[in-house]
This record gives sequence, C-alpha cells and structure tokens, in this order.
Amino acid sequence: MDGDFGITAQRGQGSISRSQRNAWGGIMVPEEGITFKARREVGHQRGTTVHNPEDTIIGCNRRMFKKQLACDVKFKVGQSKRPVGAHKYVLSSRSDVFFTMFNGSVPQGADVDVPDIEPGPFKTFLRYLYCDEVLIDSDNVLSVLYCCKKYNVQSLLTKCVDFVKQTMSVDNVCSLLEQAHFFDEQQLYQSCLSFIHQQGATVLQTDGFHELSRACVLDVISSDSLACQERIVFEAMLRWAEAECKRQSKHVQDSTMRVVLGELVFQIRFGLLDMSFYSTQVSTRQILDDAEKLELFQAISGTPVRGMKFNGKQRNCSQTYAFWHRDVRY
Repeated sequence: MDGDFGITAQRGQGSISRSQRNAWGGIMVPEEGITFKARREVGHQRGTTVHNPEDTIIGCNRRMFKKQLACDVKFKVGQSKRPVGAHKYVLSSRSDVFFTMFNGSVPQGADVDVPDIEPGPFKTFLRYLYCDEVLIDSDNVLSVLYCCKKYNVQSLLTKCVDFVKQTMSVDNVCSLLEQAHFFDEQQLYQSCLSFIHQQGATVLQTDGFHELSRACVLDVISSDSLACQERIVFEAMLRWAEAECKRQSKHVQDSTMRVVLGELVFQIRFGLLDMSFYSTQVSTRQILDDAEKLELFQAISGTPVRGMKFNGKQRNCSQTYAFWHRDVRY
C-alpha cells in the first residue's frame, strides 16, 4: 500500500463498528481499555510510482560496498595494509576462488591479507564483482587484470585484455610491456613485444623505452624482427644507459654507461651500420674497447672475423642490404 502509517490511541473504547473502521480508514484493536488506531497517511496520489534506482540489486550492492555496511570480511590491502570491507556472499557468488576461500574445508577468517595488490586496483576489482561496473584505465588495467587472474574472474579479465589491445600505442606500449613483465602476463607481454618490434623505429625513440627494465630491453633489441635501423638502436641504447646510470646514482660517462649496458651491448648490431656513421658516432666514444672497435672496423669493411662477440644477423625488417653491407639510410 502507498503512504506512511501512524498509530493513535483512544481510551474507553472496547470495540468499533465496520462503519467506524471504514470512516477512519484503519482498524482499532481493544487492549486493556486502550484502543489503537492504525491510520494510513497517503503521501502521494494513487496509481503513481516513485522509482528509486538504489532499490535495484546492483544499486543495493553498490551502496553496501561504498558505505561499507554489514561487511563480514576485511581485506588488508597493499603494503600499507589499508582495510577494505566486503561481503563473503557477494564474493563467493562471483569467484570460485573466493567461494573456496570462505566456504571450503578450511574457511578463511574475517581478516585477509592482500599484500601483492594496491588498494585502488583492488577496490576497482571488487566494484566489478558488486556492480558489474568496468572502471579500468591505462593506469590500473594490468593491476586489475592481475586481480582477475588471482581470483579467476574471466569476464573482467577478458575486458582488461581487450582494453589493452584497443588502447595500445607507440606512447604507452613500453609501460604496458613493463607491467606485463612485472605481473607475469605472458600473453599480453608477447602482444606488446610484437607491437614494439613492428613499430621499433618510433617506439625506441620514446621516453617509455628509456624506463624499461634490463630484461625487457633485452627482449626488444635481441629480436631479429625489430623493424628499426641500427643507428636508432644504438642511439636508443645510449639514452637507456644514461637513464640507468641516473637510476643507479652513477656518474654519466661512457665508461659507466658501458658497465650498465653489460651484455646488452653485444645485441647492438654494429655491423649493419654505415662506415661513416660508425667512424664518427661510435668509434669516437668509449663505449667499446680498442679490440672491439678494431673487430667491428674489420667486419664492416668486409674482412672476415672469426669468433665475433657481437650479434651480426640481419634483422628481418625494412633493411634491404645484405649482412655487413652499408645501411645508407641514416
């Protein structure tokens, strides 16, 4: 029935007629000389409906989670152990991992530590479980994707992967590659790596490339499929080595840059460079020692060199000249 109800009382009446009940719009019940009357206060006209979006299941779930009402489990999230309340019923209904966690033979207690996920992405993940809301962006998508893998929520995982593929660009692919490496997302890592190899000439000149870890850099420059002139690879590696020196609080100079480059230097295919570029831009630096410089001079000039330490394979890209021939497009 529409409207609010109020209760009033009258003394000295033990009964009430049907006509009186109808007149009052309610009923009166005798009890120890006091008659109670339930009276309906009509707040709006008959036939009208007031729609409250919060009355839906999703609306109620959103309110319970947002206001942290009646939570029966508390997650301690991230290194800061920030508390995030939730409801076992909701989580168990959306994830078999959560179901086993809370309803298995050894059920988890009311406090759950989640040290490997930061609070922001974790709350975004829970918001999806409660409301089917997808609130991913380029900053949190891989962290949310990690949540999906950890708790086996395939529907959101698919949305995360699709989002990454649709938004992948020259400017953000290195960041995505690094995050995929950190979270051990192999399928996504390979997708990013393939994109970089195809767009190598532009990707290697972005700031994002200079921020990559050594492992990611190795996977990029060691590939035969990297579509990039070797002079760009060399210049990009110099900028990466300079950035790495600063990250390690080391003085930026050629000798120190060679130390931080380590074995990566042998993945730069110096033999694909034009002799003029090599003579003016490479041999004048102290990135290579004298024996290495001589070895490369001989190789570029066409003299056979036995036991080459440097990778000498032609890359399967737009370079059209044979191995050790001049790359004149620098």
